[in-house]
Amino acid sequence: MATVLVTTGATVTFTRLLETVLTPEFIRQLIANGVSTLIIQYGNEIKNGVNLSSKVFHSLLTKHQIVSSLGLKAADSNDQIETYSSSQFTLVALPFSPTISKYIDQADVVVSHAGTGSIVDVLRADKKLIAVVNDELMDNHQAEVAHEFAQLNYCLHSENQAATLILHIKLLLHGLVTLIPFPPQQKHIVQSILFQEANK
Repeated sequence: MATVLVTTGATVTFTRLLETVLTPEFIRQLIANGVSTLIIQYGNEIKNGVNLSSKVFHSLLTKHQIVSSLGLKAADSNDQIETYSSSQFTLVALPFSPTISKYIDQADVVVSHAGTGSIVDVLRADKKLIAVVNDELMDNHQAEVAHEFAQLNYCLHSENQAATLILHIKLLLHGLVTLIPFPPQQKHIVQSILFQEANK
């Protein structure tokens, strides 16, 4: 059985991506494609002492009755890590971890916001990556950066739509798409991509 990690980054809540993946229908599609664990790193955006990322995550969990509709039970949580599980599926959620690499290592497929640092971290770990652009960010080059990495065939660049994400996850899990391994000497590649985008 497979593990999928969805990571939204640390400081800005990627609400639309959370809305896409936090529905019973989306999770049932994951299960149908052999996913037994979904890890969601939902962010740590703090405003006026309130963790907005946590608020969004928990409101979606409640709104879509994720726990009850999927027959999940809450396990003891620690260090802000929440776990909900059944005999066939486990949902793990956390705001942010300084050791996010540990979760990347566990994943068969990573769905990530398209920040350059996150893309490179996942590719360095030799993981299959789907980059999703947060188009609500101002003056951001995520779309161009994700497009360039996808053009080089290091990852897939996906729209933030449930059907598209499920299709891309399925393609990667079942080996229906072959990506090029990120080369060890990747520094010049990243600099080249950023330089190209800055000069367009």
